[in-house]
Parts: sequence; C-alpha cells; structure tokens
Amino acid sequence: MVLKPIIIADYREEKSGIEQLLKKQNVIVKFQQLTVGDYIISGEYVIERKTIKDFVQSLFDGRLFDQANRLASVSKFPTFIIENPFSTILNEVKNINSIFGALITLSYSYKIHIFYSENIEQTATILAVIAKHGKYEYPLEPIFKIRKKAETLKEKQELIVSSIPGIGPKTAKKLLENFGSIKAIFTASPAQLSKINGLSIGKAIKIYRLINAEYPYSKKRIKEM
Repeated sequence: MVLKPIIIADYREEKSGIEQLLKKQNVIVKFQQLTVGDYIISGEYVIERKTIKDFVQSLFDGRLFDQANRLASVSKFPTFIIENPFSTILNEVKNINSIFGALITLSYSYKIHIFYSENIEQTATILAVIAKHGKYEYPLEPIFKIRKKAETLKEKQELIVSSIPGIGPKTAKKLLENFGSIKAIFTASPAQLSKINGLSIGKAIKIYRLINAEYPYSKKRIKEM
C-alpha cells in the first residue's frame, strides 16, 4: 500500500481552493493553526505562500524579512512560493531594483528556496511535487504550537527578547540569565552579546545595530532633514 503524502496547512488557507486541487493529486491536507508559514511538509519544509502583491506590500511595510528570519530559524528547507505574474505589479513599483534586491537577499542571506507560480493551480502542483519528494510521515506532535500568552513578568521579559530577529526562546532565556534585565541586554556591546552561547559575533553585531538604529520616520529625524 502506497502512503499518500501529507501536507499541514494553516487554517487561513482553507478558503484558497488549494486543498481541493491537492486532493486531486492524491495529497492529504490537514489544517492546523501555524505560527510560522502557511504549509508544512514532512516537518522539514516550511512554506510561505505569497501573492506578488502581498510580497511587494510586505517588503515595503517591513514584514518580509521578519517572516523570512522566522521561517529560516525553524525549517531545514525554508521556502517561499510567489504567486501571480510579476507583470501584474512591476508597473506599479517605482524602484524595480528593490524587488530584485529583496529576492537576492532572501536567496543568498536567508537561504530561502523561492518558487514562482502563475496561479493556485501551479501552486498546488509545486506543493504536491515537494510533498512527493519528501518523507510521507505525519509528525507525531504539532510542529508549531500556539504561542502561550505571556502572563508573568518572566514570561513577558522572555517574549520581548525572543521577538528580536535572530533570537529564539532559548537564547532569550540565556541572555536574561546572564545580563539580568532587558535594559542590560539592549545596552550591551556586540562583544558582550557574543559571549552568550548561540550568538556569533556577526549575529551580535546585527542585533546591536537593530537595537540602536534610528527609526526612519521618527519626528526627530524628520526635523533634522
């Protein structure tokens, strides 16, 4: 008996029509609430599906690279499927180089696998082929659990620190245990941050620059311009 491949889909994808298309290709779809990605295959492929319009919007509103960072941190094969022809949006973008720059950054810096599809039919086919390429095992436990609401001071502190790109829950605890407070972490130098196991000097420098970067739309900056 040949086992059918299984894809875990976020419940928000129920209305996309992709489930019905996958069933026609003998792929089983199970819906869960995912905190990262839209589809999970074999526990190794975490896939974010974006229309080209959403891709561009997420680039300019700052969501894109945060999503890419979270995707890359939990997946062996982080993947983006960008849906709909590029021609539908390129005429509306003033700086086309920013689109290609984002794609290059996703590929080289975040090691994201990127596939393009014209429509949901092609998206379903890509998902089916990936599923048939991977292992046909259903994970014994949910891969992503619903994030527990922070109630205690400790949980709130860990949540704040773990929300920094590049820092997960385990590293957040280590940082708080070593520095003692959020303020101490935010005022630490890259050299001090890199002493924490799991933080390379390169990652520490990126965190330091993010924490100390001036918000581009701050009133102070606008007055100085």
